[in-house]
Amino acid sequence: MKLFSRHLALSLILFYFSTLEANDAYKKGVILVQGKEAVLGEYTKTENGVFVRNDSVGRMITNEQLQGIVSEEYYFIIQKGSRSKAAWESLIYFDAGASYQWHSSKEKTEQEDFYIRIIKLSLVLTTGIFFWDAQQANNAVKNSYIGLSNNVEKKFDSSYRNYQIAGLLTLFTFSYSTINAHLRFGRNEQNEDLDIPARNLTRFSSFYQYRDTPNMIAKNNIEFSFIKTF
Repeated sequence: MKLFSRHLALSLILFYFSTLEANDAYKKGVILVQGKEAVLGEYTKTENGVFVRNDSVGRMITNEQLQGIVSEEYYFIIQKGSRSKAAWESLIYFDAGASYQWHSSKEKTEQEDFYIRIIKLSLVLTTGIFFWDAQQANNAVKNSYIGLSNNVEKKFDSSYRNYQIAGLLTLFTFSYSTINAHLRFGRNEQNEDLDIPARNLTRFSSFYQYRDTPNMIAKNNIEFSFIKTF
């Protein structure tokens, strides 16, 4: 009877832990540790930091050690990019350079680039229309009697003023967007520099080997650590 009870209890515990592991909130990403380390692995957030794991071991990285978490895709965008590239792409592709700043939501990045592109295209189109209108008004002045027609002159002054205003707005928008893309490169939503270009990417299996061991937990205890934290 005792043997049966032990087997039953063990089966229930294993079933509970397997269910927990199947439904936990682990995500894959790059954990940026204070210093020059970047760790690729599965993680889940806790009140005290993040718990990182692989198939055999897990480790707690505290909030004091943690500088941020980004996606693997974003990490390599920054590693392969540069501030000047971000600025030039913002200028050429009419976007905000939002992909070079880390956002927790990819939709937010896409929306910002989309709205800025619409604004830039609208300003360029408006400037072009006012330029054409100013040219037409200028031709009308040339064709008038020695340019003495008040109505023609007023039309030219109005068209030229509209063209100047639209041109200045276009120049300001493009300049601001280009400079901002340069400055936001490799920063998070709080505008903090994540220092990604100076980091070397390490897989979690390599990271824990040269770290101190108190926060390391064997695979069999990963679920217990998760329960204890939450």
